[in-house]
Amino acid sequence: MAYVVGVDGCAGGWIAASRDARGAISCRRVGTIEELFETMRPDVAGVDVPIGLLGRGARNCDLEARRLLGVRRSSVFPAPTRAILTATSHGEASRIRDGVEQKRVSIQAWAIVPKVAEVDRYLRAHRVRSDIVREVHPEVSFFFLNGKQPMTLSKKKAAGRAERLSVLHPWCGNAVADAPIGAKEAGLQGGRHRGCVRGALDRRTHRLWRVDLDPGKARIGRLRPTDPDDGMKRPESISSITVLTVMTV
Repeated sequence: MAYVVGVDGCAGGWIAASRDARGAISCRRVGTIEELFETMRPDVAGVDVPIGLLGRGARNCDLEARRLLGVRRSSVFPAPTRAILTATSHGEASRIRDGVEQKRVSIQAWAIVPKVAEVDRYLRAHRVRSDIVREVHPEVSFFFLNGKQPMTLSKKKAAGRAERLSVLHPWCGNAVADAPIGAKEAGLQGGRHRGCVRGALDRRTHRLWRVDLDPGKARIGRLRPTDPDDGMKRPESISSITVLTVMTV
């Protein structure tokens, strides 16, 4: 079975989660995507940021994700256009987009730009890894795991977390319940690391990625791209081979 790591951005770095041969889920903090590959050496990395950017307009995969997710469509943030990656402030990003599309950049969209830019730089410098770094999205994963039905409740509510855990159980079994759920258990101790965990938790939940790549579970679903590639021969798409586990803290 391939060694797969799920990656989510947090303050000052990334949280990377994996599953060992016994099925136990563990997570660690890395400072950069480059450090992830140097230290963990995954065969596949599922990263929760947009990968494959356009010069203008919305990506078709994002539009399709919103259509499929229905009540959960607000969880799909607009992907930044490529020119915005050069911006050093929210104001500059908005001016760049306004000059191209006569639209501004939301605070939420700007918040993910540094992580998007980091992954983009890494893939441009290491093009051989473009086939093993996959864009993933939590609610899209849950959509396919749940028989192509979106989650009905917000993950920020206890009932919403319970709903997601119930969907994950057939795939993860008791590994979900046994996963580390806090900074100390995850080995992320210290003030900066606690902030990292809080960022990844949406202040309330701990997000861990894991993937099964056996023949019965690989590529649970995928939103096929129809836009041109972004100059890296890497079309935009959202893969849902990765499963997000949500743990209450």
